[in-house]
Amino acid sequence: MRLGGRAPAAALAFAVVAALLAGGWAGPFAPVGAPSAAVDHTKGRPSAPLGSPAGSAGSRLSPADGRLVGGGQGRLLVTSSDPAVVPNDGLRVNVTAFATEQLPPNSAFQVGGEETIGPFEAVFGIFQNTGSVPTAFFSVFTNLTDRNVHLAYWVGLALVGGDAYDFALVHANGTNWSLTVNGHYFGGSAANATYEFNASAATWAGGLGFSEVALYDTTPSVPALVVVPLALAVHRAGGGWYLPVSGATSFAGSGGPQWGVQGRLQHPSLAPGELETGSQIANQTNGTALWNSGPVPVHVAVNFPASPVVATTPALVVASVTSATGAPIPGVTLYLRDSLNGSFPVPSVMTNSSGGAVGLLYTPNVSAAGPDRINATVTLFGYVGGAIGVLALTPPAQVLLSVSPSSPSVSPGGQITLTFTSSNASGVTEPNVLLTFSGPGGSTVTPTFGTTDTNGRVSVVLVAPSSDGDVRVAAIVQNVGQWGRLVVLVHVAPMLGGIELPPTPELVAIGVLAGTVALIAFAVLRYRRGRKQLPDMPLRRYLRETRPPPPPPTQGPGVQP
Repeated sequence: MRLGGRAPAAALAFAVVAALLAGGWAGPFAPVGAPSAAVDHTKGRPSAPLGSPAGSAGSRLSPADGRLVGGGQGRLLVTSSDPAVVPNDGLRVNVTAFATEQLPPNSAFQVGGEETIGPFEAVFGIFQNTGSVPTAFFSVFTNLTDRNVHLAYWVGLALVGGDAYDFALVHANGTNWSLTVNGHYFGGSAANATYEFNASAATWAGGLGFSEVALYDTTPSVPALVVVPLALAVHRAGGGWYLPVSGATSFAGSGGPQWGVQGRLQHPSLAPGELETGSQIANQTNGTALWNSGPVPVHVAVNFPASPVVATTPALVVASVTSATGAPIPGVTLYLRDSLNGSFPVPSVMTNSSGGAVGLLYTPNVSAAGPDRINATVTLFGYVGGAIGVLALTPPAQVLLSVSPSSPSVSPGGQITLTFTSSNASGVTEPNVLLTFSGPGGSTVTPTFGTTDTNGRVSVVLVAPSSDGDVRVAAIVQNVGQWGRLVVLVHVAPMLGGIELPPTPELVAIGVLAGTVALIAFAVLRYRRGRKQLPDMPLRRYLRETRPPPPPPTQGPGVQP
């Protein structure tokens, strides 16, 4: 197991640990969660073996439960005599979560950092009992009565065995201190993470350290080997984080075997402040020095299997960490970042047994060839080192996009099909180009992504919003090594018979004009209906045939009828 740090006197380590058992056991343990309000939260710190006999009703194991039960206990403390650890305004412990242990019945195991701050003692870390998985906890005890005054579990934080979790209890404001894990408030809220310690700095060197505790009923629960790398550091105002330069061990226990511990002085491959513990590790006597060096410089190198790389394509980043003599250093975390706002899906990588690590960079888009500087920094306490590697980037190929119809219009609430065509700079159509599509609120574009066919085309359907106006539909190239974008302006206005109607004021004017014309036409029609229609014949014939007959001749003397 790998741990690290230093711990206070025997009384300190028992802040939470001696309080792990409550009553006896009656059936399975409850999962780790909020403790019962009726639980006695005294820390205990007994000088005799664990107290009352097992089997009392209503019991469970918890970092906040104070009554110790019969059986055995073992504890490992790591302390430091370095006077530079005080005063400090922050305690930081980097713990790699241990895998879920198959603990014997009625037992518990925990690792954590702890420090006396003013009249209180803060203890935080990872806890497991028979009925729970490893769970992060934060507990505060008052040194006046040895009672627990604050307890919070972070059940929602899924601890993955082998992953590192950075606990930091830091002075916040006034005399409040807040605990974070990987930069986030413990428990996801300031209320769970913050406590009033009535002090703005920790001042007792003996009140700082690391503890590992096992409690059990009949069968010892000390794991054979638990991998829990830990490095402990304090924050000094204006001076940043400081790793104690010395660490020594002490043991206490009853009813079971002691487990061993080794540090950098026993195994130089371990980082300063790092420990390996477990029942398979050789025992050390109380007071054995585990490390005595402070931060150690290391050499970091950054390389790339391929360079140059076309921008927007993934690139492998290969890093290594070695000692000053060139020996590989395993288990070191490197944080990776680049200078051009590229993206590392996993920004931290850990070196393997050969001291190497590989990261994946999603390279950023660039418009001209140039360098992207990759920075790899060692963040494990006790090691100091970093390096910058230069990755050459070349611009991606541009994809030209066009749309049909080129000036699309649609009525409010209607739909229209837009066909996009992709081509290269030479005008040759580009198949297999992945495009994503998006429109404004109130409209829908279906589908939201698509790939151009063998003719370089892909179509989407826009359902327009219910109101007039212009909407913009964006098409963006998503292929790695390519870039392109087109924004289409779609005019949304009422349509009649496929013809766009003008806006409302013009429509009213045209309606008035059309009505006037209709009235005039109606009047002319009425007038024409009132006149005799001329037959279709020549005028001379018409006049001749329609002329009235002459009057009959007048009869006189001598005229025959």
